[in-house]
Amino acid sequence: MTVEEAIRDEIVRRTGARVQLHEVEVMDCLIGIRGRAPSYYLKQLAIQAALEVVGFARPISVELEVPAAEGGRS
Repeated sequence: MTVEEAIRDEIVRRTGARVQLHEVEVMDCLIGIRGRAPSYYLKQLAIQAALEVVGFARPISVELEVPAAEGGRS
């Protein structure tokens, strides 16, 4: 299993497959994660999942979009 697959699998497991991952990419000095999360809580779980796999060995760039809440407060 590659590092990308391990990160993807851990994010799916931790978030109950509620995060839509468009890309998990491991480069020499950076790990990139792109996609959509329905809430900031699930975004945080995805970050924790990635850290669980790779630790603090490499920086992680997380670009998970979280939609604005409908009917939010002003």
